[in-house]
Amino acid sequence: MDPLKYTFQKPMPTGKLAKWQILLSKFDIVYVTQKAIKRQALADYLAKNPVDQDYMPLTTYFPDEEGLFVGEDVSESYDGCMMFFDEASNSIGVEIGAVLISETGQYYPISAKIRFYCTNNMAEYEACILGLRMAIDMSIKELLVIGDSDLLVHQVQGEWATKNIKILPYLHYIKDLSRRFTKIELKHVPRAQNEFTDALNYDIRRLIEAQEYPENATSKQKRTLKRIANHFFLNGEIIYRITSDLGLLRCVDTAEETRLLEVIHAGTYGPHMNGFTLAKKILRAGYFWMTMERDSIQYMQMCHQCQVHGDFIRVPPNELNVMGSLWPFATWGMDVSRPIELPVSNGHRFILVAIDYFIKWVKASTYKAMTKKVVADFVRNNIVCRFGIP
Repeated sequence: MDPLKYTFQKPMPTGKLAKWQILLSKFDIVYVTQKAIKRQALADYLAKNPVDQDYMPLTTYFPDEEGLFVGEDVSESYDGCMMFFDEASNSIGVEIGAVLISETGQYYPISAKIRFYCTNNMAEYEACILGLRMAIDMSIKELLVIGDSDLLVHQVQGEWATKNIKILPYLHYIKDLSRRFTKIELKHVPRAQNEFTDALNYDIRRLIEAQEYPENATSKQKRTLKRIANHFFLNGEIIYRITSDLGLLRCVDTAEETRLLEVIHAGTYGPHMNGFTLAKKILRAGYFWMTMERDSIQYMQMCHQCQVHGDFIRVPPNELNVMGSLWPFATWGMDVSRPIELPVSNGHRFILVAIDYFIKWVKASTYKAMTKKVVADFVRNNIVCRFGIP
């Protein structure tokens, strides 16, 4: 305890404390508890007292002269029209996007936001449908569709069965749209190579390196990109993510992502944790990428040891029926504990418990020996005399 606070605020001091309080009272001293210094106070102090040495102004704008160049082509040998599709989901919502590349190399991006609940696979189908409808509106007859959804590509090609009834309408609709093309081909690429639509989902690394807005970006999208880019800064070849407590997280590329997932999840000290715990552990280690949580969950689901040694979900094959209790003692039960190894001081070794599932009434009593008379007296004294005959 603070001695000054104790001296000034003690209601009835005695001895030396009373003498000190009398001597200090003539100075009209008031004790005020010191508050913690917040980060805003430090920021205000530094803003009012800038240091002129080695001062470099911050770049708070992005030039808007040319469009953002995104990645390299994943299918250089194809000369026709191509379409890339992808989706991005977070706690706020789901966004889908597609990019159509004409034979002359012209890019036609399109994006939309889904305002209803959907799974990741449903969002992939929505993104593919969005791109196909744009290609149909542009009267394109031959098309190469490229995406990072392995499930969608194999299901549309008929190689994998579709058991989810929510996916079937999407599958039938994509097949109907495919009949309107003279030639259509679907190709799966890893997520790292699907760079065209990743730019629509705010690829922060390429945005900071190129210092340019995406082509045809609206003023609202530009403001959003500025706001997101404020949480990142580039130091040489490494991009860091700034956390809320002013910590730094190193942004890694695809090769480092795979290595981190392998080492932290199943390395020497890897406990094979679940996807959410794995993502949090990667954050504590000081690394970050945009799809870290989703990649951690997918990696855990593909881990063979996790699937073999994971807990069994013991769900009954039939639907459970809830036992409802409509009035007191409509459903109740009694039980006796096994003999206690170490008798208590009064020699009681058994515990008789009764419970009513309606009012959650519980009664427990201890006995030396469990006989018919003991149970009958327990029911009469604690249940019948209090609640009546059940």
